[in-house]
Amino acid sequence: MFAPPATYDGMLVIQERHFAPQLSTNVPQQTVTYTRGRDLSGTLEGAGGIGGLLARTENSLLTPGSSLLSPAFYHCDGNGNVTCLLATNGNVLARYLYDPYGNTVSQSGSLADANVYRFSSKEYHAAIGLYYYLYRWYDPSTQRWPNRDPLTEQGHRVLRGACASCYSALPKDGNAYLFCNDAPISKYDPFGLLTKEDCDDAYEADMKKVRAAGLKCTAGVVTWAIGGEIIFGGIGIVGGGLIGALPGAGLGLIIGTGVDVVVDLCHYLHCKKEVDEMQKAADEAYEDCLKKVDQ
Repeated sequence: MFAPPATYDGMLVIQERHFAPQLSTNVPQQTVTYTRGRDLSGTLEGAGGIGGLLARTENSLLTPGSSLLSPAFYHCDGNGNVTCLLATNGNVLARYLYDPYGNTVSQSGSLADANVYRFSSKEYHAAIGLYYYLYRWYDPSTQRWPNRDPLTEQGHRVLRGACASCYSALPKDGNAYLFCNDAPISKYDPFGLLTKEDCDDAYEADMKKVRAAGLKCTAGVVTWAIGGEIIFGGIGIVGGGLIGALPGAGLGLIIGTGVDVVVDLCHYLHCKKEVDEMQKAADEAYEDCLKKVDQ
């Protein structure tokens, strides 16, 4: 059974509605309302609402003086999986146990079937056995997405704009059908796109290049210093005119300290600028990747 028409706040469902053609007003009836708070990201939907469900209210039970089973309060584990719903009097209305990939091991309680938000706080559609992650569906029985990650599809790239950096975050030899890179205990996928951890991995790869470039820059200065020591010995300070005749030099200093050290300022400032630009590009690519994850 598919979920009824819903009202969204951004990417999150806040109300289910039922259309009753027999009503003269033709206004959809509010059936279930969802109260949401901060999700795993610490914001309202930075993690796709995972772990952010607070309460489920059946509007039909909201009658004056009624103390029936509404609202029901959500409780989640550390990964944002709904584990139970409690009534206002503390009674357990629904309880769920899952395996690491979201298969329901057991469920019980009067609201266990009616409540559709379960593993990863996502909608479960019992008729097809899939969870709805907005951009794609997830099949816990095969531990895979039935369709490829949209970020690997050219059409999706065109619609959302070119983003070479965030697409490169997907592993070159990766499987676009894997759920959370086969690591659901430590990772989560907010919307059915690449995960934040993919962005983290890509950023770390970029930072390795930045650090390597920084070391190469330093090594270049040190190599020049050895050459300076051989040529000039312990003279002390040599002006830019003399050093400028040497390849790659512009302004240099020889500091007599027993083992003479030459600091080629021109070379250092030039390569440092390149390293700084690499750092800036890596930071911008990371932020761009995170934006694509959150959209």
